[in-house]
Amino acid sequence: MKRTELNLPTIKSTILRNVALSVLMLCTSGLTYSQSDILKIADDHMRNGNYNAALKIYMRVAVKDSLDAVANYGAGVCILYLAMDKRPAIQYLERSLRAGIKNPEAMFFMGLAYHHNLKLELAQAAYQEYKNKEEGEMLGEIERHLMNVKNA
Repeated sequence: MKRTELNLPTIKSTILRNVALSVLMLCTSGLTYSQSDILKIADDHMRNGNYNAALKIYMRVAVKDSLDAVANYGAGVCILYLAMDKRPAIQYLERSLRAGIKNPEAMFFMGLAYHHNLKLELAQAAYQEYKNKEEGEMLGEIERHLMNVKNA
């Protein structure tokens, strides 16, 4: 049997080229996600109760685009579920409402943020506006929240 010689410089350059291409592909693969794709991932985290992971994504998008209604809404809701200090939730939820968030629950969570921060008149107004729209998943709880504000 005849032994063939290996051309080591060619093998090394091929390996280096493949490694470089792999690194390049990994670095640029994150650029292919659109903002809406990223927000869908955050929405999935929030739906599954993984508020920490969702908050990180929503905050990253809200910092880049302070007018993004979905990112601000998501950040505000996550803060309400996670944080001891719920004051920042007001800023994010107000921003989402100004940006025209289409989620019917937004006004409920706005009321909840005001309520947690003892802005009772604003909480009552937000809760009442939510109730008047007569749509949303939290309608069953709205009377209790309105009563809590009145009794505070």
